[in-house]
Amino acid sequence: FDPKLRTLFTVEGLIYYLPESAVQQLFGAILKVAAPGSRVAFDFLHKDVLEGNVPLPPAYKVTAQSVANKNEPFISGIHNSREAVQAFVDGISCQAASGAEGTAAVSGGSEGFEVSEYLGPKEMLVQQLPHLKWNDTVPPILSFYSFAALKVI
Repeated sequence: FDPKLRTLFTVEGLIYYLPESAVQQLFGAILKVAAPGSRVAFDFLHKDVLEGNVPLPPAYKVTAQSVANKNEPFISGIHNSREAVQAFVDGISCQAASGAEGTAAVSGGSEGFEVSEYLGPKEMLVQQLPHLKWNDTVPPILSFYSFAALKVI
């Protein structure tokens, strides 16, 4: 790893198992070492679903119970919109840049993150499985995860 070179960091299948403070520390640590132009790709659980603030989508209860039975329950999420993801990483950028608890000051000159791509479940389906059609009753993919890619600026 050379912190002077652009790097792709993948954080898939992880952040929903971590407390939000650990997610912030992880992204802050990436920001600390990532060269401008680097990318971070990650998936996330919809916070409204996790908190029970919306009707639970098909398959959520079974999936949540399955991971909980393995002592790996879902514990964090991000609201499901591009703007919410940007707000989430804006907070991390500020924490990392100011040297807040749990993160170190940014040394590589990176200012923060910007969302370069956001895909909700329907957009993921169109992009990755174009031969399938969306169905709200029985979605062809899990409808409570989204994907985002960030650019280090």
